[in-house]
Amino acid sequence: MSELLEGIRRIGREVESPVAQAVLVIAVAFALLVGLSVLRRLLAPVSPLTLLRTRCHEIVPVRGLVGVVHGVLWIGSVAAIVAALRSGWLAWQVYDRRHTLDRELAVAAAVAVVAAVVLRGLRRGWRDRVLHVDPGAPPAVRVRVDELVDRFPHDRLETLGAERFPNRVAPGWRAGMWGRALFAVLLGGVAWLAFAHADDRGVVAAVRGQLAVLWMLPAELHGVSFAVAYIGAALFAIALFTNRHYLLLPFGRMQLAVGASALSPLAALAVHHGPTALLQGAGCAAGLWSLRMVADLRLALRYRRRARVYEPVSAAIAEQVPWLAKLHGDAGCELPALDLGALGERVTRGVKNIEEAGELVTRSFGRYMRRADAAHRPCAVATLRFMTVRRYVELAGGWGTYAGLRWPQVPAWDEARFPLNVPRGYVNWLDPLPLGQEWNVVKTCARCGGSGQVQETYYETEYYTEYVDGRSVQRTRQVARTRMVTCGICGGSGRTEHQQVLCTQWARLLPAHTEPALRMPELVEDAEEVTWFRRPLVENRARWTGGSRSSIADPALQRSVAASADALAAVHDGHAQAVTELLGGVLYRSELAVAGFHLVNIRFGLLRRTGWFFGRRPEFYFPRLPLGWATLWTWVLLPPVALACWGLAVAACAAWVTGVGAAG
Repeated sequence: MSELLEGIRRIGREVESPVAQAVLVIAVAFALLVGLSVLRRLLAPVSPLTLLRTRCHEIVPVRGLVGVVHGVLWIGSVAAIVAALRSGWLAWQVYDRRHTLDRELAVAAAVAVVAAVVLRGLRRGWRDRVLHVDPGAPPAVRVRVDELVDRFPHDRLETLGAERFPNRVAPGWRAGMWGRALFAVLLGGVAWLAFAHADDRGVVAAVRGQLAVLWMLPAELHGVSFAVAYIGAALFAIALFTNRHYLLLPFGRMQLAVGASALSPLAALAVHHGPTALLQGAGCAAGLWSLRMVADLRLALRYRRRARVYEPVSAAIAEQVPWLAKLHGDAGCELPALDLGALGERVTRGVKNIEEAGELVTRSFGRYMRRADAAHRPCAVATLRFMTVRRYVELAGGWGTYAGLRWPQVPAWDEARFPLNVPRGYVNWLDPLPLGQEWNVVKTCARCGGSGQVQETYYETEYYTEYVDGRSVQRTRQVARTRMVTCGICGGSGRTEHQQVLCTQWARLLPAHTEPALRMPELVEDAEEVTWFRRPLVENRARWTGGSRSSIADPALQRSVAASADALAAVHDGHAQAVTELLGGVLYRSELAVAGFHLVNIRFGLLRRTGWFFGRRPEFYFPRLPLGWATLWTWVLLPPVALACWGLAVAACAAWVTGVGAAG
């Protein structure tokens, strides 16, 4: 035990190094984070009993400490087992030589065994009772909708949905693409210039002159500078690899955060490694930042390919449905009344779903939104629905066989053998059908090329003699050798057999126009609560020859709707061709549907948050997700604290095991 205490004291004396000072600063910051997070939760309000029952699942920094403690217990249990084995082995050696039992080693072995048992029990109990949280905890925080108010925010409908990248933004979403492209090129140029001139003496001297103030940093603050540099680097990495759709932070603030977080590690490089390291670090940061912009562009280009088909169809619908607003006053186009109790349940489930939208979203933020007001208005939507189907064959498995080579061609569209499993409605669905053995493919093994043998690299220990100070010293080294072994894929047969799988891919596109007009009508897909008019256009890849179904009461309005349906049917083939080129396959089903739904706006007073429900869609759409600052700072501060704690545990346990060996 004295060796253990001495090891801890020795580690404590090493805190004078800048790295140790930086870890100490980060540990103090993490302790403040834990305290503030607990206080914030208690003020939410949430009872201490609830926090204990849910193992502080809502407090991310505390959960991080729980993991750190589990790691310390694991290290301690492993060290105790090693100490027990070591002291037991030394005691046996002493007994074998002297035929007497060394009491000190025997006591050390017994203490180590007891410690191993106790630490293992503590670790398992900590893991089962504290670390692993019941999947049902914490329970969903119930939100109550107090009343339906009349203040519907019509002004927000113009841009609703545009805040999610890469959706269209006014006045043109393509401007955002050009801005990102130019920014990516600019950052790439900065990275190239930084690397190209990192060894240029003139540039290095100029940088040193401009940043001379950084080299005046007192030595006492080097530890603080290391801590700030680490925090900046961690924030830079998190910003680059999260917030994919810019719902946590908008694009402008995101770029400011990325740029600001890169400053502190670059300043630390300048202080501790000079201008050359600063230029190289700036080049790396600019290059990574540029790659993030390139990833944004790839996402936007994929979206644009879909938008080029969606937008013209949506515009054609809008041109043909000027009567859409009149449906709200028709006797046959009524919507069911909203139930406040059911709406509160939907909000409760929606808040829980929002928490699962990402790791950086505030946990249990429904505690801040217990009371809400709802505003709603009836909406109508006209949709041209398309669903395509395509079939293709894939190979599954792969096992060795001595059967003859064969590749049976599957008649994918022989529906007498392989009938279509047609879904109801319009869905995105992959339907795989494993085929029988008669359709199995036997082909040459891709790994060995049919020889049944593959080349393997292995290492042998080679002994050689080296002369050092006039003396010959025998040494060893590992030498790579190659040999031919049996192929592990085909088992030496040179052939593999594969099962064929017939895949049926169903895909849909639902261009729509709404009243009131939404810039992003994609938000209301599957929102229909009541369908008032339906005109099938294609069914089972053939033109529909039947009639329409309508609940519209006004005869004049019925005629207007029917005329619009005829006009859209006349241009249907051109739209269908564009849709099939986008989705692939053949058009199986299409129709024109006119439906209604409730557009519900939920306002939470405490955090001034606003959410939306679109008819039957279960998703609770938040234009701006609540950023969990406690989670963010836990990601930043916890790794050094965890490594420091585990390092202390390893060093202390190593001192303990070494002390046992010294005693022996």
